[in-house]
Amino acid sequence: MAKPKMTCIKGAMCIVCLLSMMIFYISVETFDDVMDSHMVRDEPVIETFSNDTFPRIIHQVWLGYDRKDPPDSWRNATQHSIGNNPDFSYRCWSNGDVIDLLTSHYRWFLPIYHSYPYDVERADAARYFIILHYGGIYLDMDEVSVVSITDIINDKKLQRYQCMLPQGTPSGITNYVILCKKDSRFMHHVTSNLARSKGWYGIPYATVMWSTGPRFISRVYDSYWEKDSLFIMSGSEVSKNFRCLFGQSWFRIDGVIIHLIVYPFIRMGVSWIYSTVFLISMLTFLALFIWRKKTYIADTPSPVL
Repeated sequence: MAKPKMTCIKGAMCIVCLLSMMIFYISVETFDDVMDSHMVRDEPVIETFSNDTFPRIIHQVWLGYDRKDPPDSWRNATQHSIGNNPDFSYRCWSNGDVIDLLTSHYRWFLPIYHSYPYDVERADAARYFIILHYGGIYLDMDEVSVVSITDIINDKKLQRYQCMLPQGTPSGITNYVILCKKDSRFMHHVTSNLARSKGWYGIPYATVMWSTGPRFISRVYDSYWEKDSLFIMSGSEVSKNFRCLFGQSWFRIDGVIIHLIVYPFIRMGVSWIYSTVFLISMLTFLALFIWRKKTYIADTPSPVL
């Protein structure tokens, strides 16, 4: 009789865990609203952004925690990007390089940088400070520039903008490509809000997305006064200029589930809250079904031979 009791306890624990995740996701959306009200907000500036050029340098970040060198496919992608942009210089930033930059110019951020639980959070934060300090274009290691970036920045209608960022999927903006002028006010706004967004958000995927990733930069964008100084590239513009080899290379099972189940609902206009409640409801139903089935099998007496 001990086995059914243990199964019952495990099932109850699973249900409590799933309900906690549901409450967490609802609280995250509420937290977004609260964080918006506490964001460091810049005063409105009327004049056009003063820096008139985008520095011709490609930045990438490879912190090298899991392995010494990037995979061959990523190195090939980098070579394609360099080959398509012969008038650009190139720099790949290591963890030591990033720490040197922070130590020299942004020492206040070093404790936060070291305290992130995930390497991808450090890679996210590093790109913001690099682009703030040097300007130019940041590319994820699995992104390929398929056209000359010079053709993009020479477009006269884009010269008035201080930064260009891709439209996010399924909403907001994202950070796998960032093109900015040096010392841009938007990147100051981004980096000044990193400390406020740091925290544990219940699961790895949510922690990365809300602390440093696309949800973070989308929230920062929403609180920014000078949206007219930013050019948001549509999905079609991004695919015309850049190609992703893999995408979401840092994903674990939680991110895969959310992308497969939650994101389609968000694309249809359903909010994050209701989409996540639907996901948690499905998982709870599945857990209950498995628990009831195991309990039934355990309680069924064996036939007497």
